[in-house]
Amino acid sequence: MKLRYIGAIATLALVASTQAGVILGTNIQGGTGDTLIANSSNQLMSGGIAASGYFNAGFDVGAAVAAQDYAGLASAFNILTSSAIGETSADFGTDIAGFYSNPSVDYGAPGARLGAQLYTFFGNGGTLGGSSQFGLVSFGATIDADSPAPDSNNLNLFTGATYTVLLGTTGGTATVNLSGIGQGEAVVNPTLQLVPEPSAALLGLLGAVGLIRRRR
Repeated sequence: MKLRYIGAIATLALVASTQAGVILGTNIQGGTGDTLIANSSNQLMSGGIAASGYFNAGFDVGAAVAAQDYAGLASAFNILTSSAIGETSADFGTDIAGFYSNPSVDYGAPGARLGAQLYTFFGNGGTLGGSSQFGLVSFGATIDADSPAPDSNNLNLFTGATYTVLLGTTGGTATVNLSGIGQGEAVVNPTLQLVPEPSAALLGLLGAVGLIRRRR
C-alpha cells in the first residue's frame, strides 16, 4: 500500500514539473577524464565563476567572440545558475581545483526563452563583469518547453559530451591528487584554458616592455 502511495506522489510530481525546465552545468563525474578549468597560464583555478544560461535574443555571439568583445558577451548573457570554480563538490566532498558544478535550477515556463541555446560562461572573477579572463562553451541542449529532467551541460572531453568551445583553448593537461577519495594519485585531466581580454593582455605586454627598458 505504501509503495502505491509513493508511486502516486512521484507521478503527480512529474506531472507538476511539465511546462518547466531544469538546467545543470557540470564537469564533475569521476576523476580521470573530467575537463578541468584553468586560467590563461594553464594553472587550475580555485576561484572564478562558472555560469550557465543563454544570450539575449538576436545577440550575435559569433561576432562578439570574433571582435573580442568580452564585456558585450557578459552584459548580454542571462545567468540561470552559477557556481564558484574549485569549490566543494557534492561528488567529492572536498575542494578540487578546476572543478565546478552548477546547482540545478527550475526556470519555470520558458516563455520567450523557448529554444534558446544553452551556454556555460567562465570567468576568473567573482562575476563575469568583474573578470579579466574568459571561456565560453556552447552545448547541444536548448531551453525546452517541458524538461522535467535536468539539461546537463557536461564538459568532459573523454565522455563524448556534445559541446563547442567558442572562447578558450583545450588540449593542455593537469594533474590532480584524488587519493583521499579513492580516485588515485596524479590523475591526468585535460583542461579548458581561459583567455585574457585584450586590454588585460596589452597591459601585461606593456608592463613587460617597461621592465626591459628599465633594466637597460
